[in-house]
Amino acid sequence: MCGKSLLKKNNLFLGKYENGKFAPVFWSLIQEMLISIIFPFLMFFVLRKHWFNNLLFFAVISFLSMDNILRKYLAIDHLLLTLHYSFVFVIGTILAKNKNILVNLFQKKPV
Repeated sequence: MCGKSLLKKNNLFLGKYENGKFAPVFWSLIQEMLISIIFPFLMFFVLRKHWFNNLLFFAVISFLSMDNILRKYLAIDHLLLTLHYSFVFVIGTILAKNKNILVNLFQKKPV
C-alpha cells in the first residue's frame, strides 16, 4: 500500500526509499530526474574541457561510484548510480560536441 509517508518520501526523489513500491521501473524516472538536476553543471564542465580529459575524469567517477556500490555488497544507493549513469550523458555530449569531426572522419572511410 502507498501511504502518505511513502508519497512524501518519494516527492523529490531524494533520500532513501523503496522505489519498487510504485512500479518496478520507477528507478529509471528517478535517475532521469536526478541527472536533469545536475545536467547544467555537467555541460558547464564538459563543454569547456578537452574531450579526452572529460572522458577520463567521468570514467573514473563512474568506476568509483560502482566500486563503492560493490563494496557495500550491492546495497544500491541511487545517488551513486546517478554518478554512474551520468557518464552516458557525458559520452553523448562529447559526441555531439565533436559531431562535425566524426562526420568528416566517417565520410572519408571507404565503404
